[in-house]
Amino acid sequence: MKVMNLVMIVVSILLFSSDYAEAEYIGGVEFQNIMVDNGWCYVQVNEDVQNTCSYFNYRFRFDATTAQGKLMYSSLLMAKALKKNVEFWYTASSAVGTDESSGCTTTTMATAYAVAFQ
Repeated sequence: MKVMNLVMIVVSILLFSSDYAEAEYIGGVEFQNIMVDNGWCYVQVNEDVQNTCSYFNYRFRFDATTAQGKLMYSSLLMAKALKKNVEFWYTASSAVGTDESSGCTTTTMATAYAVAFQ
């Protein structure tokens, strides 16, 4: 329960930050897989997501070396263990609608900056 409260506090702070005024959001998705590579986490979900690209079916990335990234990683693992759906707040991809063969790379993916589970 403490983890959920902490996640909700982080999400609330981020949502009211002007840096994320034009943020994207998707809720109620099942997160399917997470890959970690060089401190970055890449996340697959069970559906297409608006304003993202698909890098081998991964839709979001985030830096897991930061305190916030570590909390997000923990939250995703907890959601998976509890079989809960997930919410993501993210910035849009710079290669919307593409995949790995047409322009989506790890640096053009949508970047998640907050997650929560339901």
